[in-house]
Amino acid sequence: MSAEAVHKLAGVLIVLFVVASLVKESGRLRGTWPDYLLPIGVLGLGLFLVLDPIVFHGGGFGAEGLQHQIQGALLLGVAGIELARARGTLQHRSFAAVLPIAIMVVGLLFVVHSQHGGGDMVTQLVQHRILGATVILAAVVKAADSLKLAKGNWASVGWLLLLLAVTFQLFLYVEGANAGGVHEQASAASAAAHGSHGGH
Repeated sequence: MSAEAVHKLAGVLIVLFVVASLVKESGRLRGTWPDYLLPIGVLGLGLFLVLDPIVFHGGGFGAEGLQHQIQGALLLGVAGIELARARGTLQHRSFAAVLPIAIMVVGLLFVVHSQHGGGDMVTQLVQHRILGATVILAAVVKAADSLKLAKGNWASVGWLLLLLAVTFQLFLYVEGANAGGVHEQASAASAAAHGSHGGH
């Protein structure tokens, strides 16, 4: 799967999460189960990022893939905390700051994101920095919401709208003419390495 397709798939996951969360904010969902939408969404994105280099790039992808997995592992840990918060196990206010901090770290990793050698490097760099800045801004607004620092409910909706802006960037993401070939080479190299190990 091409890098552009992977970014679009990530965008679809975020859209589903944002739409469900906005419906929850509208008060139309009854019962306690909507409280689990956040940890489920974070869990899904975490798994996606951890598995991305393995499933979509044949185990290759170098430093870029490692950064994706670090982001994913961070989100998986946060998903566990948010699940405990939804169940009422972790009630201290300090735990509400964990998700915004994690989102900010994810955004910072996008800002310093490693780029592979194919496609238009400048385009990739600019796109990831804009993406990272948007994610960081969403983290700041989410912190205002989670820590009750914002007046009214603008922050509870605002951070979700910023995530929608992230999805638009993911849908529009392009790498350049040679990107597909680089990913194919990475996958082929990984397969060859596994084959050589299997022959010994």
